[in-house]
Amino acid sequence: MEATSTINLQAMTQSEVAHVDRHNNRENDHYSNDQIVADDLELNTYISMHDENALLERQYGSYLDDRNKKLEHDYDVGKISTQQYTSRKQNVQEYINGANGSKQKKAYTDAVMTVGSVDMLPEMLDQMGFAYQVDKVGKGKDEHNRYTLIDPIQRKKWSSFWADVYGKTANDIDVSMDGLSVISLSVHMDEGGMPHGHLNAINEGVTASGKPSTTLNSALKKAYGNKDGRLNLKQFRVDYDQRLIENFNAVAKDYGYDIKLSLVRTGKTGHKSMKDYKTGKKHEEDVKRQQDAQQAQLDMREKQLLQSETEFEYEKIGQEEEYDQRMKQVKRRERDNAERESKLNMREQELNRRELEQQYAEQKVREFADMAGIPNNHGDNVFDTIIKYMRNIKNALLFRNRHRIQERKNDIVRSVKNQSSAHIDPKNASRSNLKSIKHNDNNLEL
Repeated sequence: MEATSTINLQAMTQSEVAHVDRHNNRENDHYSNDQIVADDLELNTYISMHDENALLERQYGSYLDDRNKKLEHDYDVGKISTQQYTSRKQNVQEYINGANGSKQKKAYTDAVMTVGSVDMLPEMLDQMGFAYQVDKVGKGKDEHNRYTLIDPIQRKKWSSFWADVYGKTANDIDVSMDGLSVISLSVHMDEGGMPHGHLNAINEGVTASGKPSTTLNSALKKAYGNKDGRLNLKQFRVDYDQRLIENFNAVAKDYGYDIKLSLVRTGKTGHKSMKDYKTGKKHEEDVKRQQDAQQAQLDMREKQLLQSETEFEYEKIGQEEEYDQRMKQVKRRERDNAERESKLNMREQELNRRELEQQYAEQKVREFADMAGIPNNHGDNVFDTIIKYMRNIKNALLFRNRHRIQERKNDIVRSVKNQSSAHIDPKNASRSNLKSIKHNDNNLEL
């Protein structure tokens, strides 16, 4: 039996994934999809494959630890401010959810896996031996037949069969697809179309510089290596659309169902009518346009991210240059301050030396004053006291010498008067004797 097989990939943020999870787990109160059948909710399956936080830590933990350590070093050496440090330091959740002003990152991929179409479902159920009834679902132009299984045991087998088909494919992607790690799988059996699986995965690509990347484009590039993201997506579709068909056949064989599918791409007529072919062709073109638009958005976002990283690097380089200039100014100021401090220390030492010399000199003068018996009040300046004392001594000596000179003159005069027999002129006698007096004055101690 020919059948189509598709895996549609959609990059998502964590908040978008949370919204999809609420839908997948049927946790919403109302749904716009009027083809959901409440009675078949029990047939849905949820499979947990990996711990989400562990995958995020494996992808981003080491990178953020190194980046935060560098921030701490830059902060410790004064290269960045406290505000810059606190705004740039991030844990994994803050990094992918756009904390501190950055945008949320599409670090997740939601993949919708579908085998076949609702038109081929009656033939498939008949060939596999399931009993069903035909119901109408949808409204208006969207109304179509829905084939509802009626046997409880067969209903459980039908649910288990598709859980194994999509679970096997999810495991293949998780193990073999380098660039994607699967968190969980939800298999929906309660909608109007074919049973399908929602796969939630972490993007694990890298940038050109080797840093962890959040984009789906980088995850596919890590797996296939093409620079053109469209080639990587095309190769993924070639590999895993076929893998879906192979897994369907393998699980059908394990269950003992006599059915085997072969992959047919939309646009190849096979057993289809021209009307079905044209309808399928239009659908494929619509899907391709959507995929091209999504890829263009991914390319634009990748380009914007690269531009943002480049601008950040330039800004970082500019900050480093500005920091180097400031550090040079700081070092120059420190050097100038050290020189000033050295000069002040030398000046202080010189003042201390002079003060000690002055104290020593004053001490010696006091000792001299004490030894000479010079009276000195401790509140008076010793030098002024000595000078006053020396002046007083000088004045006393001058007064005593003048007194002696006067007495000598008087003695000479009396001597002259007594020598009347010689008839010596008193004036001449006094002049000749005054010379001897002056000569004697020179011998006086002052």
